[in-house]
Parts: sequence; C-alpha cells; structure tokens
Amino acid sequence: MKFVIANVEFFEKLGYSTKYWRKSVDGNKTICHLEYAEILDNEIQEEENVLVVDATEAQDIMNTEEWSSKEEE
Repeated sequence: MKFVIANVEFFEKLGYSTKYWRKSVDGNKTICHLEYAEILDNEIQEEENVLVVDATEAQDIMNTEEWSSKEEE
C-alpha cells in the first residue's frame, strides 16, 4: 500500500475535501492513500512537491514531530 503526502492546498485544488484527513501539526500537509489520490490525478506521482511512500515509510513519517504532538501520545 502506498500513500501520498502533499500540501493541503494541492489536494483541495484537485477538488478533495481534506477536513477530516490527518494533517501535520501545523496543518499544512496531509496524507492519503495513493489509489484515492489518483482518482482525480492519475499522474500524481509525477507532480512536483508530492511525496509517494510505502506504508512503513508513511508510519515513520507520521511518528515525527512534524506530524504528531505530545498531546496525541
């Protein structure tokens, strides 16, 4: 399983509502399944400023300070 990490603004320009998506602590980045993201942009992996990662790497990223605050732990 692969995931896409990008700015919230990027996904919203594609037409997605990111209201309930997991976001970075500052609220600027979000993550979703690659298959879901490809529905509206089938070349999303070629987009600038988009990171495509596998599940293990996504989990590692979600555990960084950028994505999880001490309050969540």
